[in-house]
Amino acid sequence: MRVGGPAEALVTVADIMELRTLMEYIETRRLRHFVLGKGGNTLFTSRGFCGIVIRLGRTFDACDIHENKVSAGGALSLPSLARQTAAQGLTGLEFACGIPGLVGGSLVGNAGTGSESLSDHLVFIDLLDRKNEIRRLTREEVGFSYRHSNLTAVSSVVLRAHFRLRQSHPQATRQRISSLTEYRGETQPLKFPSAGCIFKNPVPRKNGDSPRSAGALIEGAGMKGVTVGGAEVSRIHANFIVNRGHATSDDVQELIRQVHARVRERFGVSLELEVRIVEA
Repeated sequence: MRVGGPAEALVTVADIMELRTLMEYIETRRLRHFVLGKGGNTLFTSRGFCGIVIRLGRTFDACDIHENKVSAGGALSLPSLARQTAAQGLTGLEFACGIPGLVGGSLVGNAGTGSESLSDHLVFIDLLDRKNEIRRLTREEVGFSYRHSNLTAVSSVVLRAHFRLRQSHPQATRQRISSLTEYRGETQPLKFPSAGCIFKNPVPRKNGDSPRSAGALIEGAGMKGVTVGGAEVSRIHANFIVNRGHATSDDVQELIRQVHARVRERFGVSLELEVRIVEA
């Protein structure tokens, strides 16, 4: 969103050796740290972050494809993953072309669309755990659910993700990416910085009825186009809050509070945040 205050330190690690050395340094000195992907679904406060922010370097963005098996580095962008697999005639990850995140961070939040999630095609992941050891976890062990995983709880760094896709025709997969990209451009506010969808869609009711989406609820509550400072509830998609050019993190958080209160007052629905607010 291009808001938030400074971090005490920002470290980009070149390879696994540097990452393990850094994590040992952090653990020995009991320092706070935060592993940052591309910043989607992440909101830092105006006070910044009292600790070390870690980013994975270029050696973590490789994509290896063998038949229908795909190994993707934690720092590989989802649009790149979608394009590379589609070019090989593999189908299943085309939806990721419209998610501006990295593989590692996107798995932590189990990113996806209304009908597909990144975990749907995952077989296992390789991660660096809190003991500074490399572990391999299956999809079941990670504990995925809608926009959630257990990866945050185990304080781990996703190194690589391994997917199994289906064979298709390259022309068909590329056409689907083209259609999805065009649709995203028409339905999402891409001209302004944002953190993606702010709220999770409500879960289905026990009687089987499908609830209204978070965007529909926000729009129905009359919040579309409402501003606080430089932050605005998008006029294109109400579940996006955009930075119109001079927003602060405080502006965004106040607008989140107002949207949540208005939807709860109007519809009796307490929306759950999808964006992660990182406290100072």
